[in-house]
Amino acid sequence: MSQWFMWLAFDVIVDLSFGEELGTVETGTGNDWINMLANSGFQIALGYVVRRRWKALQDLVRYCLVNEKSKLMRTKYIANAREKARQRLERGADVERFDFFSHLLREKAPEANIDFFASQGTTLVAAGTETTSTFMSALTYYLLQNPRALDRLQEELRRSFNHHSEIDGESTKSLKYLNAAIEEGMRIFAPAPFGLPRVSPGAMVSGEWIPKGSIIATAAHVTSRDERWFFKSKEFHPERWLPLDHPHYDHIFSKDRKDASKPFSIGSRSCIGIHLSYMEVRICVAKLAWSFDWEQVSAHEDFVKDARLLGLWKAAPFHVRYQPYPGAEV
Repeated sequence: MSQWFMWLAFDVIVDLSFGEELGTVETGTGNDWINMLANSGFQIALGYVVRRRWKALQDLVRYCLVNEKSKLMRTKYIANAREKARQRLERGADVERFDFFSHLLREKAPEANIDFFASQGTTLVAAGTETTSTFMSALTYYLLQNPRALDRLQEELRRSFNHHSEIDGESTKSLKYLNAAIEEGMRIFAPAPFGLPRVSPGAMVSGEWIPKGSIIATAAHVTSRDERWFFKSKEFHPERWLPLDHPHYDHIFSKDRKDASKPFSIGSRSCIGIHLSYMEVRICVAKLAWSFDWEQVSAHEDFVKDARLLGLWKAAPFHVRYQPYPGAEV
C-alpha cells in the first residue's frame, strides 16, 4: 500500500500544482520524478547531519554522493519540472479549473515564468507527496492493528453515507471518529517527525535560558509520544480525541495534553499545506473504509517497526486485501 498511496498523493499534488492529470494510479507505474522523490531521503538526511556536525567535510561527502546515477536522476527531475512549468504557462490563465498557479497567471505577476513555476512546483510536489502518502500508510496500518477502531470508523462512515460520491472534503469535516482517528495517527506517527529548526531570539523556556542565535527544534515524534502528555502514549486510541459527549469517548484520556501534538508545527512558519493534507487524508481513508472491508495480508509485516527515518520516513512495504463491502455502491 505504501507504493499506491505515494502514487495517489503524487497524482493529486501534481494536478493541483500544474493542472495536469498524470494518471500514475491508473497505470500503476512510476516515473523519474516520483522515483527521485522516493530515493532521495538518505542523501538529504546525511547531508543535513554532515552540515550540522562536520561542516568541513560537506564538500567531500557531496562529491561521494553525487555519482553519475544521481546526476542523471537530478537532471531528469529538473527537466520534468521545467517541462510541466512550460506546459502550464502555455495553457495560460483561461483554464476550466483553478490550480495553484492560476491566480499568478490571471494577475500577470512578474514571477510567472518557467524558472519560478518549476522551482515552486518541485517544492509543492515534494512537500505534498511523501509526507501525506506515508501518513496514509501508517494510519491504515494502525487501524488494521486495532480492529475495534476500524469497526467504529466504518460504522460511522456507513451510517453517514449512501454512496461513495457523497464523500468529499466538506462532508467528512463533521465525522467525529474519522477526524479523531486522523489526529491520533498524526500524533503517534508524525509525518514530519524531525524538529524544524528555528533561531532563538533569546528567551526563557521552562526555566532554561536559550541564548539569542541558538538553533533549536522540537521533534514532533518525540513530544507527541511522551507519557507526560499522553496516557498510553505508545498505543493507538482515537477515543482520546473525541468530544466528551461522544458515545466512544473514554475518560481515561481526560488529562491528555492534546496541544502537545503539533504535527504541522505552529506559528507563522507552520506548514501551509495543513488543510490540504487533512482534506486529502479524510477523503481517501473515508472512501476506502466505506467501500471495502480491510484485511492485512501478512501478519509478519510491521509497517512501524520496518519504517526508516531518513530525513522523512522511508515507508515500509505492507500489503492489504480490500474486499468490496456488500451493498456499497461504488
